[in-house]
Amino acid sequence: MFSSPPTLTLNQIWHKFKTALLAAARSHFSRKTISLMKPKTIPHELQPYVYLSHSLDYFTMSLKKLSSITRLTVLWSQFFNNFEPIFNKLFPNHSGLLNGLSHPSQLLTVFDSSNLSYNEFLIQF
Repeated sequence: MFSSPPTLTLNQIWHKFKTALLAAARSHFSRKTISLMKPKTIPHELQPYVYLSHSLDYFTMSLKKLSSITRLTVLWSQFFNNFEPIFNKLFPNHSGLLNGLSHPSQLLTVFDSSNLSYNEFLIQF
């Protein structure tokens, strides 16, 4: 997540990804109204993508409630360890996209080397 500028935040990267995903889905399923907020209208083929979308949305919303790097590390580890294999299965040719994200085992080291306060680090996360 955190690396040398001008790095996009996780939220910005995910927003771009969701926009591209929705555009592709709407193009392929042109006769259906597709919204990530209405799961019943989403074609079965897109359900795994919606799951990824919702899990990342939930994770990014939960960041506001975290008050320590320890808590962030635990939550990021839980999320990333579930997210990574699903992402790699759905996007086998795009696993490099995850390279911009801090591995959970390295998050504390990245934080320490950033010389940022926790709140500043969280904003850039």
